[in-house]
Amino acid sequence: MKRLLAESDPGFEAQLARESHAIAAQGASGEGREGIAAFLEKRAPRFDGAP
Repeated sequence: MKRLLAESDPGFEAQLARESHAIAAQGASGEGREGIAAFLEKRAPRFDGAP
């Protein structure tokens, strides 16, 4: 996320695109998938630190 701030562009659309890609990458990680699964299953997430 710090990279997003460092690369901030005055263009609103460009910033939205960067944020969208960053969020998608987080959701695709192991912890992201576990977080989403836990939310959908209404349980506490079990993070193991794996990417």
